[in-house]
Amino acid sequence: MSVYVHIPFCDYRCHYCNFVFETGWSPALLQKTLDAIVAEASRELERCTREGIEPRFHTLYLGGGTPGIIPPNQIVPFFSRLNDALGVSGSWQEVGFEVNPENVTPELLAELAEAGVNRLSVGLQSFSTERLQLLGRWCTRETNLRALELLSRHWRGSWSADLMTGLPGEAGGQGQTWRELKSDLETLLAFEPPHVSLYSLIVEPETALHSLISSKKLTAASAPMQDQLWLSAKSHLEHHGFEWYEISNFARPGNRSLHNPVYWRMDHWMGLGPGAEGNLVARDAKGEYRPLRTRNDRLFPWLTGGESARTEELLTAPEYLLEHFLTGWRTSDGLSATRLAQVFQNLPDHLELCLTDDQRLALNRHLEALPGFEETKLRKGWLDGPHDLS
Repeated sequence: MSVYVHIPFCDYRCHYCNFVFETGWSPALLQKTLDAIVAEASRELERCTREGIEPRFHTLYLGGGTPGIIPPNQIVPFFSRLNDALGVSGSWQEVGFEVNPENVTPELLAELAEAGVNRLSVGLQSFSTERLQLLGRWCTRETNLRALELLSRHWRGSWSADLMTGLPGEAGGQGQTWRELKSDLETLLAFEPPHVSLYSLIVEPETALHSLISSKKLTAASAPMQDQLWLSAKSHLEHHGFEWYEISNFARPGNRSLHNPVYWRMDHWMGLGPGAEGNLVARDAKGEYRPLRTRNDRLFPWLTGGESARTEELLTAPEYLLEHFLTGWRTSDGLSATRLAQVFQNLPDHLELCLTDDQRLALNRHLEALPGFEETKLRKGWLDGPHDLS
């Protein structure tokens, strides 16, 4: 089992962001939230015990919001309490932690290393101050460069950097060009990142970016231009030795994330904190183990409602099989026939795992309607087989 911890605070809200977090908090509210996360971890471990499950914890990831807003002097105590609540006495195989460039300081990096963090994810997005301002970010080109220089001097763990493609322009102006994006890539590659996450900007409904584009205060890149920019960046990274292993993720050999594939393989993870989602197991009315999807409410309902602020749903075998296909096909490895056979029985015998991208897209739209799909069942002892954690 892996663990995802959602820290629901950020210094500001970027124009494109629709994540669950708050931009205003006090030290007391932050401490109350961290305390509640530790308490939730204890309850989840107790629930596992009641269900007859003994978790072997594998990876931990702190996202947000921005976990980097936690004061450095609180990081080691928080990790220590969280490990105690989960019964983790040794070291995790991977501990990931998200930071914004403006949060990176030598003191923060030292505390993270002492706490056992061995992988950072840095949200750069661009090296153009103008584009960053249009995205509503507070960092600048200089902020991003300073963060990378601090990583070079003070960080000994692995790290990943986020870049965006298809960035908008001012009204009547030009959006991101390939020359700009190539310059961003070259600037980043000069720091020799082990891993890069490359995201094509999506304009989500009910965001400031959506309003700015709808009111024609910003100009969005056309769909063909967005595609061409991302594909060109993909080729550039591959030319420089990166492996494309998931829709938005590129790694130098030996530097793939260990935590994120847990989601793509539909392994089990515990979601802690407001806005977090988990993929666990629980017994149904017949005493059989079934996949359990958990979803936490937003910050204040979660803080005041405790366990009652969580939504839980036992998934059917066809629902769980559908999720294996939708997540497995995000990756270059695709689906594991061995894994599917371990988890499911009565699989439709005509499902092909090795398909072209176009065939995958077509099949994704019709999976639930395929003959035999609804007859799929969980195999007896489906939790007992080996899981590939490489």
